[in-house]
Amino acid sequence: MVFAKVDDQQPWKEYKRVEDIAELSLGFGISAEAWTGRNHALLIRTVEPGEDFTAYTEYCFDPGGHLVHLAYELRTAWGWGFRTGGPVMGGAIHTDSKEFFSTENEKPTPKPEAANDVRDALKPSMYLTLDRLPFSKLLLGKRPN
Repeated sequence: MVFAKVDDQQPWKEYKRVEDIAELSLGFGISAEAWTGRNHALLIRTVEPGEDFTAYTEYCFDPGGHLVHLAYELRTAWGWGFRTGGPVMGGAIHTDSKEFFSTENEKPTPKPEAANDVRDALKPSMYLTLDRLPFSKLLLGKRPN
């Protein structure tokens, strides 16, 4: 399943393929892909492109629609990125990994000074249940029971 909101003026829409999505507006567009796994667990990957960085978030929801794991990666135009992730319990990520890295070689790097300027971008959007996703009405209408 593929969904996107191409800019801040358009509503979320379902697409047949990722390739069918029009170019996402930088800073306003977002795309999402969803896959159903074993026992009706659901994996969702969002992509949010911006002018200076792009954010990638992977959400794993249990069969009851509750967020159980999150992985987040921010890749900047300045040659560094940030990634974090882990299980979600009690409404919070219990981080099992967190690092800054070079986007040239993927190797860990010390925290760049510029990271303080984009502090909010280092935090993933949290949707603790499927029905909180901004495209949930489209998604839940397609999800098997």
